[in-house]
Formats: sequence, structure tokens, C-alpha cells
Amino acid sequence: MLLAESGSLKSLTLSSIAETVEEAGEKYLLWELSGVSGPAAFMQEFAGTGEQPSMNRSLCIIEEVGQFRKKMRDGGPLEELKNTFIQIYDGKRVVRITKAGKLEVENPVISLFGISVAEIFLQEVRPEDMVSGEMQRQAIIICEPFDMSARRHAIMKINLARTKREWQRLAKSIVHSEYKVNSKTAKLFEGISKRLVMQFSDDIPDSFFLRIMWSFHRYALLYHLLLGKGHEQAICKDAYLYAERIITRILSDMARTFRLTLSSDTYKKLAQIEGWIEKHGKMPLPRDIYRNFRNINLREAEYLINLVRSDPRNSHLDAKPT
Repeated sequence: MLLAESGSLKSLTLSSIAETVEEAGEKYLLWELSGVSGPAAFMQEFAGTGEQPSMNRSLCIIEEVGQFRKKMRDGGPLEELKNTFIQIYDGKRVVRITKAGKLEVENPVISLFGISVAEIFLQEVRPEDMVSGEMQRQAIIICEPFDMSARRHAIMKINLARTKREWQRLAKSIVHSEYKVNSKTAKLFEGISKRLVMQFSDDIPDSFFLRIMWSFHRYALLYHLLLGKGHEQAICKDAYLYAERIITRILSDMARTFRLTLSSDTYKKLAQIEGWIEKHGKMPLPRDIYRNFRNINLREAEYLINLVRSDPRNSHLDAKPT
């Protein structure tokens, strides 16, 4: 999700990406999600019906992603999409039963790209949104405002023909069904991970940090291919160094988002509750938290437990009196 101020060329960026994807050919699908009316309509387009092709393996664009996410809150018209997006992210089969029959997508893969005015996004996103399992699977980039006096932001026309050729070259360079990490890059990754833990562990809840770090290898593989090394099965060292830069930026901007939407005290208390759940394997009652953490009163405990419960990953946990 790309957040920026008004006048930062967000719409131009979005339209340029859309134009590039469309020019790349029919194999690459573009899906505008901003106007989707509900989960059923989403699934119909995702699975494809009749002459309508499946939108699986597409680039999904969401304008004003903050308003879109507002509709995904509990009770909102797009609430079910939170679980659907989690299933897609985890590569699980997505199924929906309708009056017309069963809609099903095997091996779901989509890329979500949302943009928003930063101020609007931060107004629309609530604390409970930030701690959801679905949000943990997203990446947030906060763009710095333009220096309008420097006049360095000239709009350049994208060379679509060249972009198409490069995209096709990249696709052809993937010659292995899987890519691997050798011992040297594994050691490099371990060292990078330790540095990032020291830098961000106090600013981001563990569950978020782990989710973002799991994406490290994906970014490394992407850079490996962009470096023209698709023929090499072992992901190269330079790819991991490039991946470190984007992961560091994502962690940094996620930490900024937390500071702007949650007080540091709040998400530290959330981390305490998550630790209790991990230890006991169930959802706590407010009095469980009050007994164990004197910095959390009963009213706070009830509110924070509801935030944690809003994460679909915790739906199986059962609170029993202790």
C-alpha cells in the first residue's frame, strides 16, 4: 500500500502501471477492485463465470485503499474479504457457494496494489485494523512529500515497447521450478535478521515483524531475477542485499504507521496479551490479563482482547474461566 500526500502523482503512477501491464499482453491481467460491491461479486470475478475469464494471477489495483479497508471492518460490506485475502496469501483453495452453484479457485495468486492519501488512510484505519491477521500480510510504504522548489519531478513518458520486451525477457529467464538459498546467503540472511530485530523489535509487534521477515526471501528471489540471474538456482548475495533495503523500508514505515494509529503503550500491551495466548493456547478473559499484568486494568483488558479476537487467526481460541 502506497501512502502519499495529495499532488504526489499517485494517480499518474497508478495509471502508468496499469498501462504497462495492459501493454504486456493478455497473459497479464489487470483487476480494478475499488468498485467491487461485495464478497459474492469479488468471487464471481475471481473465479470467472461464463465468458468472463478468471482474474486469478492478476494485478489488483485499489484506489483510496483507506476507504476500501473501512468497508472491510466487522459489519462492513466487504468484511468477508479479510479471510479471503488471508486464504489467497497462504495459497489455499478459495471456495464460495452461491445460488448458481460453487465458485472455486485453486492455487490463488494475486498482487494487491493500493494507493491513498496518507492522512485519509490514517483516519480510516483503526487500532483493531492494525492488529488483524490480514493487515500483517500487507506492506506499507509512506512516500515523502515532493520538494516542489527543486523541480526534479518532471513527468517522463514510459517506453511501453521497451517495458514489454524487458517484461517478456524476465519471464523467459525463469528456468527453474524452485530456487534455493545456499549456506553463504543463509548466513548473510541470519546476520541481516539480527540487525533488523535490534532495530525494530521495540517498535513493531512480533507477529508483524515475523510476517514481514517471511517475505524477505520472496523479495530476494525477485531481485535475483531482475539482476538477470534466473539461470542460477542459488539466489545470489546481491539479491539479499537489495531485499534488505526494501524490507528495512517496509519495517520503518510500518513502525511509523503504528506510531500514528496506536500509542506505543497500546501495542506493547497487545504484545503482552499475545504472549499470554502463546503460553496458554487460548483466548484470555479480562481478569486473566488483569491478574498477570498490573499495567492493564479490566476495562483496557476487555478492549485489547477484542482487538486480538478480531484477528481471524485467533477464531479457534476459546476463552474459559481460570
